[in-house]
Amino acid sequence: MFVGNKVGMIDYNIWPWFTRLGPPDAENKRNLAGWYERMYTLPAVKATSFSNENHAMFAKQVVSNLKEGYIDFDFDLDITLKDRL
Repeated sequence: MFVGNKVGMIDYNIWPWFTRLGPPDAENKRNLAGWYERMYTLPAVKATSFSNENHAMFAKQVVSNLKEGYIDFDFDLDITLKDRL
């Protein structure tokens, strides 16, 4: 989709960076906005996406915990370690 007509590794690799930036301006970046919308139709993207609010809350807890050196990378996950084993 980013390169060609089918979703590829480049799409999945750059997708997380775009989710943190939010949707592009559709008027000035039509191709990029179309790609962004098409990515959200993919089952893998739907299953692993976080909301913009979650990204903001994660960033806030990272900044507030920098002095302690602790970052909760499992932030807002409903899954515990026991559930994964």
